[in-house]
Amino acid sequence: AWALANIAGDSEECRETLRNMGAVRPLSQLILQRSSTLGSERVTSNASYTTAAWALSNLCRGNHEVVRELLAVPDLLLCLVHTLNHTTNQDLRTE
Repeated sequence: AWALANIAGDSEECRETLRNMGAVRPLSQLILQRSSTLGSERVTSNASYTTAAWALSNLCRGNHEVVRELLAVPDLLLCLVHTLNHTTNQDLRTE
């Protein structure tokens, strides 16, 4: 997830390549998986969760279709909102 976040942050061309290669769905699944295995209290400080959120944030930049794709993933938005409401991790809130 860390490499994808950095690549996606580089340029629109890189983001488009990653989106075309299907990077959005696995990152979404990583967030859902980490949320279900860690629970809301511990997930907010989990590095892989934070990094996956950062990567998704970068992939969404400038592309509303990716946001629509994320909204179609069952429970993802609910999971992200719940986590943001309960975290003290400023980096996670920013991403």
